[in-house]
Formats: sequence, C-alpha cells, structure tokens
Amino acid sequence: SDESAEKALKTMDGIIFYQKPLKINYARRLSDIIAKKKGKFNEEEEKTRREDNNHKYKEWIEYIRCLRAQEKLNKLKNEQLELMSQNDKKKEMGDMNIDIDASLGYSAMKGDTANNVLI
Repeated sequence: SDESAEKALKTMDGIIFYQKPLKINYARRLSDIIAKKKGKFNEEEEKTRREDNNHKYKEWIEYIRCLRAQEKLNKLKNEQLELMSQNDKKKEMGDMNIDIDASLGYSAMKGDTANNVLI
C-alpha cells in the first residue's frame, strides 16, 4: 500500500509525458525548522538528500541537452536530404534539356530536310 504507492511513483519519475520528462516532487513530513525543534533533524541525511537532488537535476539537464541536440541534428539531416532531393530534381531536368538539345542538334546535323519543303 504505502510501499507500493511509493514504488509506483518512483517508476513514473522521468517518464516522457507531453514531450517532457515527468518530474515528481515529494513533500517532506516535517519542515527543517520543526525537525530541529523536535531534535529529529539529521545534518548528514539533509546533505545526502541535497546531493541526490543535485545529481538528479544534473542528469535531467543533460538528458534535455541531448534531446535538443538530437532534434537539431535531425532537423539538419532533414534539411540536407531536402536540398539533395532538390539538386537531384534539378540535375534530372538539366539532363532532360541536354537530351532535347542533343536530339535537335543531331537532326540538324543529319541534314533532315523532310520538314523543309520548297514551293
């Protein structure tokens, strides 16, 4: 129950939700001031918790940087592929023009007089 709920929350932490990693924040049972008054404040535990949070935050930032870098790389690849396909189309059109010009030149060199009728 409490353990299974806690385990479920921990497994959900970091899952992509609406194109963003899900970050679950946990509330503490006692604030630092109340814990100090009751004598239940543990400095080592607080330091460990902060280091753990800093480590998780740095991992999350690095993950986001990698995602953005991958998105930029994919965008550049798509632009490059689009330019290459445009160049291929231009080259095909250029080749077609060369073929048409070559065939016209060939028929003129051959002395094709079938279309030239003298009256």
